Amino acid sequence: MKLRRIVGAVVFGISAGPAFAGTVDCTNYLGSFTTSTGTTATSCAGFFDGNVLDNSSTTQNPDVQTQTSALASLGFTFTDFNDYTKVDLASDATVLSFGTPLYGDTIIGIHFGNSSAVGNSTGFFEFNFTQPTSSINLGISAPSDAVLYTTASAPVPEPASWALMLLGFAGIGFALRRTHRPARLLQIA
Repeated sequence: MKLRRIVGAVVFGISAGPAFAGTVDCTNYLGSFTTSTGTTATSCAGFFDGNVLDNSSTTQNPDVQTQTSALASLGFTFTDFNDYTKVDLASDATVLSFGTPLYGDTIIGIHFGNSSAVGNSTGFFEFNFTQPTSSINLGISAPSDAVLYTTASAPVPEPASWALMLLGFAGIGFALRRTHRPARLLQIA
């Protein structure tokens, strides 16, 4: 009787666990995503078998549940799939761009095809960009889809900062103007 309970608990735990976690550990690939400033992914969730970057939510195809649990593990709450920016990538693409600057805490999902080092799987990656970044270099081949779940807007200087900057430029201009006056020569009569 005790063995039956243990087996039942193990079977239930497997069926109720995270949706379709793959066998490739995403942490081994954090350095595969870089930018011109040297920023790499800081954490990840996955890889998950297949392309889970769609809006399917059935028992046979629980993509929404997979995205929800993967993103929750990165501290992000998944809402409506249609709220996020999606791009289709050519299988030979080496650069990922969403057409918007990426800044601060940024989370993206990327699906890679069968011919990639990670097989037919999807990973979710978190970045922390300290300056606006327009693209991410992909160090894994055969990407197919990507989704931008969250990124921050680059900070805009406050009016006081703009005023100080303009005052500084005016001071530099005034100093340059004073140094370029023609020198007066002393004449002896």
